Amino acid sequence: ETDFNGPPGASEELECTITNRLTGCEIAPGSRWSGDLENAFIEAPMPNLSGGYYYVVTGGKIVEEFDDDTCSHRTYGVSTEVNHAVSEEKASTGTVRISKSNAPDKEAPTCSSFLINGGAETTGEARVTIANEAVDHGGSGLCHMKVWNDDDGEDSAGWQRYRAIVGWELRHEPGTRTVRVRFRDGAMPGNVSEIYSATITLKGRAPTIDSVEPSSARVGEQVVIKGSGFGGGRTGASSVLLNGIAAVMRSWSDTSVTCEIPLGSCTGEVEVFTDTGSAHAEFRVAPAIEKMVPDIAFNTCVLHIENLEGSGFSSDGTEPDVRLTNGPVEIPASNVVVVSPQSITCDFDLTVAGAGYYAVVVKNADGCGDMLNGALLIDSPPR
Repeated sequence: ETDFNGPPGASEELECTITNRLTGCEIAPGSRWSGDLENAFIEAPMPNLSGGYYYVVTGGKIVEEFDDDTCSHRTYGVSTEVNHAVSEEKASTGTVRISKSNAPDKEAPTCSSFLINGGAETTGEARVTIANEAVDHGGSGLCHMKVWNDDDGEDSAGWQRYRAIVGWELRHEPGTRTVRVRFRDGAMPGNVSEIYSATITLKGRAPTIDSVEPSSARVGEQVVIKGSGFGGGRTGASSVLLNGIAAVMRSWSDTSVTCEIPLGSCTGEVEVFTDTGSAHAEFRVAPAIEKMVPDIAFNTCVLHIENLEGSGFSSDGTEPDVRLTNGPVEIPASNVVVVSPQSITCDFDLTVAGAGYYAVVVKNADGCGDMLNGALLIDSPPR
């Protein structure tokens, strides 16, 4: 149960009492009780201040904060702990107070140390750890930081919650890489530090693709990408995308990568991503037909196919060629729409068709195709 003294958002001073009526039991001798509230959380929007003043929290700790769209309030997420109730008749309480500071903070944060991977000179992976020893002597405390790579520009970075240690992704390009950082404290408006930077050399070379074998394959089949610069082993940055969809990896070496064509793929590009760059090549995904709905009709209508289901149907804006066949008889489809690489809708004029089982053929614009025998039974209506 919670009770606010000074409604949130209406006052520069707020007190929240959390009442815990859970008694619970001792989990182990001398340890906490099951009725203890750990990390009890409250959110309190507080009116924005000016002149460098800030809010002080007692009885809890700030775990998140953000300004609303109108910049009229700053909402504080505060975590605290409340012990279990002494008995069913006597509850336990905890109080969190948020109040305006007595004096403004006009001093910007400073940083005595900013290191990549603990100060290492080189790395073989783009994923690194950055650590800082930033401090705020003005009293409002470190609040936010922004981090960006090389010469991307500060505008490319957004403010994030301050942390002393952060995982970071270097630009995927071999050579000397620079990471830059700024800090902002909790004053209103926040005091912003100068820019600090650190460098590290990303070893390796950009990947190249020499061949993809086979040059076309169906979903679920394996392909081997041969080239150089893929890296001696797979890292967190190593991946293969087929027309933007992540492939299922089977093996990875510096000169060869084996992967499985993922569902949703269609003809386009295969891209290999590594810590030091990317390479791409053209690749064709061959269609595969699984079924057609409906699969039976009379030869007195124009039949609408609700779902020609399969995989690898071209979705580059070029309609595939879809037709029914029965020996020398061919019935081309009209109004062909590729709903997704797994589904096609279309119409067939069956008024010219004789009775029998017909196969359906789908051929993408790149020449890759598939046939499903017995996909549709065409019959004459009873007389």
